[in-house]
Amino acid sequence: MLSFLTPAALLALALTAPLETALVLPPSAAADFLAEAPPEAATPPNAHVPDWSSSAWQAAGPWDAWAAALETPDEPAARLHLMLNARALGRSEAAWGHFARLPRAWAEPLLVELLLAPTTNEGVTTLRPLLPPVPVIDAATWKGLPPKRIMTATGLNLGATQVALTVEVAPEGVEVRLTWQAGPPLDVLVQIPTPDDWKARLVYVDWDRTEPEPDGYALHLAPAEADDDPEHTLWARCEAERRTWPRLDDPRFPIPAPPVVLQTTPGDPDLPRLRQAATFLSKTLGLSVEVQTSRAAATHPAPGRTPLRIDLPPSDHRDLELRDLVTQAERVALARRVVEIPTPR
Repeated sequence: MLSFLTPAALLALALTAPLETALVLPPSAAADFLAEAPPEAATPPNAHVPDWSSSAWQAAGPWDAWAAALETPDEPAARLHLMLNARALGRSEAAWGHFARLPRAWAEPLLVELLLAPTTNEGVTTLRPLLPPVPVIDAATWKGLPPKRIMTATGLNLGATQVALTVEVAPEGVEVRLTWQAGPPLDVLVQIPTPDDWKARLVYVDWDRTEPEPDGYALHLAPAEADDDPEHTLWARCEAERRTWPRLDDPRFPIPAPPVVLQTTPGDPDLPRLRQAATFLSKTLGLSVEVQTSRAAATHPAPGRTPLRIDLPPSDHRDLELRDLVTQAERVALARRVVEIPTPR
């Protein structure tokens, strides 16, 4: 059973065998959700969303499933799919938002998937830690830089191995700590998450500087031997990521909206994914979106309807831009499903 504990209670638990999962979150909707009295345990339905780097996103299947979930977001299975989708795209805050709208009985069975999203490929386990939810903080209680936001979990089951996880976001960067707690040793690759508007500039693994590794950093999780510390620390010093693409979900976006063109190069190897994304954007935003590989092959808009061009050629930034654009479309689709109840007269 999932325990939602205070930091002091969590420390007391750490002094004994971690027989159950415990989680500490900053004040947030997700924390309120987990603080509710849990009902009887229930097993959520099997659901799968392919990894964002998978070629599956070059076909229609994942996009159609995403669009279908947006049609019925109040259904638990659809909300679960939206949570897993947010995890696949690395959208921490969206994942927490969907998680807090699931049936409370599903919280514990989904916790490892939510916090670590483990995948195993050719015997290698990759962990993708989730950033903690953005805390609801009274600004009058602090001065200067905003306080750190910290999430701590113990008793997370990775097969037969139990681990503890801490993710800390400070103004300077992101720190991930993983500790073996019980079971056999486990070798993992760990990716360091960063907020949407940040990028890692310097990376340290157990305080040794290392080169950036997009696929993750190798850790050996095992009990302490001699004076070794079983806790491993990954630290990414971050800097702001300059944003050059538009806010399609901004209420000030022109109405009626102009057609949108996603511009890339003729030899783009990810062209099928871009075309699937354009179809998804068209469906969820309710406007014309197409992919072009040549500026000469222009759409013929109505007079005064100059297309909004978004340059998405292959680059280090393209993946972030595309994930953000399709996530904006999700927000638009969900906002449109909010029905205002008339005030009784």
